[in-house]
This record gives sequence, C-alpha cells and structure tokens, in this order.
Amino acid sequence: MAIRVSTLRWGWAGIAGLGWLLAACAPSYYLKPAPGQATDPSSFSTNVGLAEADSLEVRLQFIGYEKTAIIFSADIRNGSDRPVQVAPETFCYLPTLPRPAVASAAPGTSGPKPYVLALNPEVQLQNLEARLDRHARKASGVSFFELLTVATHVAEDVSSIKKKETDQQIAEREDRHAQNNQYFDEQRADHADQAAALYQEHHSKQHQLLRRREVGPGERLTGFVYFPRTDVASHLRVVVYLRERPFVFDFNQAKVKQ
Repeated sequence: MAIRVSTLRWGWAGIAGLGWLLAACAPSYYLKPAPGQATDPSSFSTNVGLAEADSLEVRLQFIGYEKTAIIFSADIRNGSDRPVQVAPETFCYLPTLPRPAVASAAPGTSGPKPYVLALNPEVQLQNLEARLDRHARKASGVSFFELLTVATHVAEDVSSIKKKETDQQIAEREDRHAQNNQYFDEQRADHADQAAALYQEHHSKQHQLLRRREVGPGERLTGFVYFPRTDVASHLRVVVYLRERPFVFDFNQAKVKQ
C-alpha cells in the first residue's frame, strides 16, 4: 500500500539544516543503534532504526543533544486501514545504568527499572511562549528599579539648583545619569534580542515537534521528540507506543573522545 505524504511536516532531508538548533551545547556523548537493531535500508543515514507491526512503520533517528535534552526524529507511517493516535508524550526510554548508579538510585531494592518520559511538546511550546512574553514585556517596559533611579536623578537635579556645583561636579552628575540611562537601554535591548530568538525558536518548534494527532490510513507524520538527558546511561531502549503496542529501538550511548 502506498504511503501518502500529505501530513509530512519534516523530512529526513531537512535534518541537515538544524545546526543552529544544536550549536548551543556541544555534545559530550553520541548515540548509535545497538547491534541487532533493525535499521532502515532506504535511508541515507546508518542510524535510523526501523520497527514495523500492525501495518505501521516507525523510523527513529538520533539527531543530537541540547544542554538538557536528547533529540530524536520520528517518522510514523500508517499503512493500515484504520487511523492511529500518536501521542509523543507517552513515548519513553529505559536507560541501562552502571551498577554503582543503579545501587545509589535504589539501595537495597529490586523495583521496576526506571523509565524516562518524552517531554510534552505542548508544554515545551507553552514554556517558550511564557518566556517570550516575559522578555517582550521587559523590552518595552520600565522596571521599578528604573523608575526609582529616574526619581533619584530628578531629585539630584532639583537639589543641584540650590547648590553651587563646580563644572566638574556638574559633569560627573550628568555622566552618572547618562551611564544609568544607558544601562537601562542596554537591558531593554538585551531583552528584545532574547525575545526575538525565542520567537524564532517557538515558530520553528511549532512546525518541527512531533505533536499529538490522529494519523489516517495511508498518511505519514514526522517530527522531533525531546527526552531529558541521562548521560550516565550506556544504553537507551526507546519505546514508541502506538495502539498500546510498543515499538522498540535500542541505542548505545558512548562518550566522545575530545
């Protein structure tokens, strides 16, 4: 059955343009599919895991690291005759931790293995929007500290009328006021720059993130999935749940030699 690409939002070929996304934090680790993990023979990359069941195909590729996150690109193709609900916030991974780390995490217990849930894309976007609004307000507003400083300037200027200031004292006062005003202008400019960067990030992630939706028969959905980092893990078993069925991908994590 042919797979339509009417819902394709981000193809594998677009991954090359993501340098800006990962440049903020150089990774100290890398992931590669574990031995025995089925890979996609049609992909230009060797690290695209492939899992198939119930006429569903899931491809998962490791993209890179941010400061606190691991990023994967997921490609879900529905070759069945019924829709499938995709909920990325239900995806998870099980890390394999060194023995000392396991012992320190749960001393004297043999409970279930820990798992790490994917970051909810809607929460990610809401957090970005909140930060954007905060910086935008500060870029165009006046803080209480600035109002207090302006009031102090006015009081000093009024007081100087009654005093016999020297030319040097007048110059020093005016220079101090100018420096204070420049400081607040620079603060607003900095907030404006951060707001602009957050706007771009929010706009990009709206289109790049894999988000909850129903994928109909013959349709395809792709996007990025973010997980919290677990650098100490030597192995990650990523589980994508579709129709309450686990699609499993195994990756080995190793330290990059500097």
